[in-house]
Amino acid sequence: MFRSLRGKKSPKPSRKELKQLQKKVPKLIWEAENNPSKIGNFASCGLEELSGAIVSACKRKTTLLLYDNSLEVLNGIISRLPQLVVLDLHKNLLHTLPKEIGCLKQLKARDNGHAYHLRPLICTQNLLPQILNLEHNCLDRLPVELGQLQLLDTLNIQDNGLVVLPECVLQLKSLRTLNLRNNALAQLPSTIAQLVLLETLELEGNPLDNIPADTLAQGTAAVIKLCCGRAGTPYHPPSHYAGDVLNSISTSSADALLHYRQEEEVRVARMMESTADRERRRLEAQSAAMAAVKEQEARQQQLLQQQREQRATLAQQLQEQESSQTAHRMQLNVSCCNTLATLSLGMPSKVLHIPTQTQTHTHPGALVIIGWSLSGLSTRT
Repeated sequence: MFRSLRGKKSPKPSRKELKQLQKKVPKLIWEAENNPSKIGNFASCGLEELSGAIVSACKRKTTLLLYDNSLEVLNGIISRLPQLVVLDLHKNLLHTLPKEIGCLKQLKARDNGHAYHLRPLICTQNLLPQILNLEHNCLDRLPVELGQLQLLDTLNIQDNGLVVLPECVLQLKSLRTLNLRNNALAQLPSTIAQLVLLETLELEGNPLDNIPADTLAQGTAAVIKLCCGRAGTPYHPPSHYAGDVLNSISTSSADALLHYRQEEEVRVARMMESTADRERRRLEAQSAAMAAVKEQEARQQQLLQQQREQRATLAQQLQEQESSQTAHRMQLNVSCCNTLATLSLGMPSKVLHIPTQTQTHTHPGALVIIGWSLSGLSTRT
């Protein structure tokens, strides 16, 4: 169970509700793997653990949104994502953080889904401000490795269960905003005066007994002045220390950041080159496919032309054959007529009687000619 921003408890989603929400996870993993966006969005999908599949899908992402889930433990595999610039874990069920959180040297975060727009740090080095949002969880302690985030600008631990302010928070020398609202802090250590860049300190909703209410009402400067007085150190506005403190940050962090940026530029250039290469291969494949289709269409047209020519040749052969047969029949008729005419000139007329049975076996053309020949003979007689 965790508390809402108003201090009320919000029930953990039922198992049925979680199963329903978790159906979205495979699709979100696929989108993270195939979408060139730098944001891996796994918010409000019923996550109970950070799986290796999600980490693998987000290995090129600089933003990972895990808010509004049911994470009780943040796995150590979060260290496989050192390139993360934004990590949003608010509104989960986290009781602690892994020591691997210290590996996220580039970390910023989001608060309630809205990115912070921070002013540049007063520093000769070009360093990124960082923010870590752990609001609305069940944290009662923080790992010592959190103190390694020396560039952390804003830490939001609102609505958790901290009873004592962890020592690692006091090691965050570049911290400007610390939100400790709605925890269970009874004491605010005077060593918080070590955070000389601190501009905003939110303490409302804690049962503090060593900070008077009127001092709390006056704001951050009054609280820090009180702590400085108890620690025996003079109070100066945060801007008084900005240059010295930031310049005292180890150059290894700046070098690591510069190295990361160079690697990121190379990776982006390679990714763009790879994208252009993929597009070129896609266009080549598309052109080859279109050429194959055109070649197939040409072959089909050629085949159809050949079929048309074959049909034309066959029709011509049939026509020639029919003409030949017709000529042959006519030649046969003429031959028969000549033969009968010759015979009729050398025989008596009685011999010219043709029996009916014989007529039935005579070619029709021949009968016509025979009839003409007989009529001629009768005339001469």
